[in-house]
Amino acid sequence: MRIEAGGTHANHRSADPKIFLEVMVMAVVEKTALLDEPMNDTFDWSDQKLPVRDALWDHFMESNGHNTDESEASMKEIDAKSDDEVRAYVEENLKK
Repeated sequence: MRIEAGGTHANHRSADPKIFLEVMVMAVVEKTALLDEPMNDTFDWSDQKLPVRDALWDHFMESNGHNTDESEASMKEIDAKSDDEVRAYVEENLKK
């Protein structure tokens, strides 16, 4: 972030690369927080203790005939989603 005549501009990186790295790491941690939570702590209908990420991986592997490449591509799409979008996907596709 830089302060210029017009005020602070968030679209500019800090001069200190350490601060930039900390902000990026925090963003990644927040982005993937839901995926690392246990299914049974996240969804009241689930009794599985495995992380949401693993449940999704298993779902993709089962649905595409155990094709690892397709499952990896599907997980990349999930990684790009917000927690609310992931939650909705899991509710729609994994809830039995």
